[in-house]
Amino acid sequence: DCSDANEAVSGDPTGDCNDANAAINPGATELCNGVDDNCDGTTEPYAPNTGNSGIYESYAVVAGTFYDLQNATGNPDFQAFNLGQFGPGGTLTLSGGQIKTFKNGAANICGGKIWYSIYPASGSPTVWNSVALGFQSDLGGGNQQWGTAGNTTNILSGLGLGNYKIAVYVSASGGASGGCGTDPFHVQNNNCANWVADFTVCTTTTYYQDADGDSYGNASVSQSACGQPTGYVTNNTDCNDGNANIRPNATEITGDNIDQNCDGQESCFTDLDNDGYYLTALVTSTDTDCNDTGEGALSETAGDCNDSNSGINAGATEQAGDEIDQNCDGAETCFADGDNDGYRTTSTVASTDTDCDDLGEAETSDPAGDCNDGNNAIRPNATELAGDNIDQNCDGQEICYTDADNDSYRPGTGTSTLNSTDADCNDANEAVSGDPTGDCNDAASTINPGATEIAGDNIDQNCDGAETCFADADDDGYRPGTGTATVNSADADCNDTNEATSSDPTGDCNDANAAIKPGATELVNDGIDQNCDNIELCYADADNDGYRPDASTTVNSSDLDCDDSGEAVAADPTGDCNDANANIRPNQADYCNGTNDDCDGSTDEDGGGPNNSNSGIYESYVIVNDVFYDLQNATGNPDFAAHTFGNFATNGTLEFSGGQIKTFKNGGADICGGKVWYSIYPTGGSPATWVSVGLGFQSNLGGGNQQ
Repeated sequence: DCSDANEAVSGDPTGDCNDANAAINPGATELCNGVDDNCDGTTEPYAPNTGNSGIYESYAVVAGTFYDLQNATGNPDFQAFNLGQFGPGGTLTLSGGQIKTFKNGAANICGGKIWYSIYPASGSPTVWNSVALGFQSDLGGGNQQWGTAGNTTNILSGLGLGNYKIAVYVSASGGASGGCGTDPFHVQNNNCANWVADFTVCTTTTYYQDADGDSYGNASVSQSACGQPTGYVTNNTDCNDGNANIRPNATEITGDNIDQNCDGQESCFTDLDNDGYYLTALVTSTDTDCNDTGEGALSETAGDCNDSNSGINAGATEQAGDEIDQNCDGAETCFADGDNDGYRTTSTVASTDTDCDDLGEAETSDPAGDCNDGNNAIRPNATELAGDNIDQNCDGQEICYTDADNDSYRPGTGTSTLNSTDADCNDANEAVSGDPTGDCNDAASTINPGATEIAGDNIDQNCDGAETCFADADDDGYRPGTGTATVNSADADCNDTNEATSSDPTGDCNDANAAIKPGATELVNDGIDQNCDNIELCYADADNDGYRPDASTTVNSSDLDCDDSGEAVAADPTGDCNDANANIRPNQADYCNGTNDDCDGSTDEDGGGPNNSNSGIYESYVIVNDVFYDLQNATGNPDFAAHTFGNFATNGTLEFSGGQIKTFKNGGADICGGKVWYSIYPTGGSPATWVSVGLGFQSNLGGGNQQ
C-alpha cells in the first residue's frame, strides 16, 4: 500500500511547493513569515485587494472589554497590554472581535474573522485559530460592521505555569468581482507584526485593595496575583477603605453613626422616649447607626431630664404654670401674680425652682385677668370706684361721672354716673372725680360755673343763680350809650326794673330821663338832644343874614347848638323873603334892580330919590385894572357906562379893583361906610347875582363931606 511515511496515493492533492516541510502545503494558512506557506506563489498571508474594498477599523474583545487594534478610538490598546496574572485552571475569555469594512467598486465583503495564537512569552506564534465575525449593521456609504462579543474561548485552557503572549489579527472574506469566493479577501495584521498582549499563569493569591493604607483590605475590590500588588493586602475585613480610622480594632466613638471597629454594631446613647434628646447611658445597637428606637446619636442633644416622656427635654417649649420642667433647665416658668392677690396676668416670670408656689408666682389653675399686677386692690371682682380712671374690677370699663356737654363740669352735685366703654373717663360725656360740680345745664357746654357770663341774654352761663343785665335806669326800653353798662340782677333774667337784655336797642344818651332816647320827638332849639342823635334841630337862616324865613322852617345842626352857619335860634327875627341871598332881608335898602331887597312887598322904592336923612353920595367911581372910571358926576375920568374893556383870553385877567364914593352929611344922619356892588352876566342877559366890595373910610373932605 501507499500509507507509509513519505508515500501518497493518487487521490492525494498535488501542488506541495516544499515537500520537505509538512507545514507548507496548499491547504496551510499563510503566515507573515516570508515563506509561501500555502504554495500560492506569494509570501503574503492575504490576496491583494484588487476590488478596492477592505477593513478600516478593528478591535479585539477580551473578557468583555474592547481593545483597539487598527485605528485608536479611545479604548485600551491591545498591543503590549498586560492582561494580568491568573492561576492554573483560571479563566480569561476571548469574547471575539469587531471590524468595520468599506466597499468600493464591485468587490464584496461577505464576512470576517479574528485570528489568534497563544504561545510562551519566549516563543512565537505557531498555531492560529479564528473566531467568525458576523454581520452587525450597515454604516452607510457601503460601510459595514462585523463582529461578535459572545465567544467563550478560554485563553488559559491547558496552559501551565509561565509567562505567555496572545497574538491577534483580523481578516475579511469576499470577491474582487462580486461574489464571496476568497477567504481571506483582506487582512489587517499590524504590518505582519500582529497585535500582541501579555499575561501570566502562576500560583496566585487573592489580594484586597487597601486604599486608606490602614493594613485592612476592601473585600469588594480584589485581584489574584502571583505577588502582592502595591496598595493591596491579604485580609478583607476593612468596612470603610476610604478612612484609615475605620478598621477592625479601632476605638469606637459613641453615637456618631459610624462603625469604627467594623464589628457591625454601633455604640449609642440612650433615648428611651425617642424625643431627640439623650442620656449619657450607653446602649449597643444591633446595626451600625443610632437611628433605632431607644437610641440616641451625637447629632442629637444631651440633657433629657425625663427620658420616659418625649414632651420633656432640653429643647421642649416650657408650658407656663403647670409645675413641670419641660425644658430641663431646673426651673419652671410661672404666670405672674406680682401683687399676690390670687389673680394672675398673662405675663410670666422665671421661678427659681420647679413649682409656682413662691411670691409673685401663679399656676395655670389660678384665675387670670388681673389688669394691674402691682396693686392687689385691682383685680377681677374688686369694688369699682367711680371717676378715678382706674379699672378696679378689670372688666375693661370704668364707672364715670356724667358730663353730657363735655365742658369739664359735672351737673348739680356731681353724683350721676355712666358706664364707660373703656378703662378711663376721658371720652365724650364722661367726667372724673376731680372734675368740678355745679353745672346748671349739662346739655350746653357754654353753661358751667367757669363760663363767662354773657350779659343780657336771660341765661345764667356761670351757674351762680343770677344774670348780668344791661342797664336801663329810666326803663325807657333803651340802653345807655353803646349799651355796655351792666347791672347784676337778683335772678336769672333781665326783666326787672332798671334791667335790659342784649336785644334791647342801645344809644340812650340820658338814662336818667325816659323822655330822652333814640326815637323820641326832637324839640327845636331847646339845647336838648331828645332823640340822642347828637345833633340839635334849629331854625333855618340859610344865607346867615340874621333873619329866619318863617317861624317853622328847621334844619338839623351838626352839633347840639344853633350857632353854626345856616342855623338860627327862636330869638332871631323872621320875614326873610329870600333865605338864599343875604342882600335880601327886612330893613335892607331897596335898589333899582327889580328886586324886593327889603322884603316889604315892593321893588325899587328907594330909586335913588331924596335922601330922607339929608345925607348921601354926591360923587362915585369904579376902579378896573387900577383905572378910575366915572359913575356919578363926570370928573374927567373915562365913563364906566358903555365902556368896552376889550377881548381877553379865557385864562386872562381883568381886575375889578374896587371903587370910591364921596358923601355929604346934613342934619343928624351919619354916613358910616360904603360898598360898590357888581354883577357880571352875558351880553343880552340881565344882572342876577350881585357881589359887593366894602369901601373903607379914607379922608374927611370938610363940611361933613367924607371920602
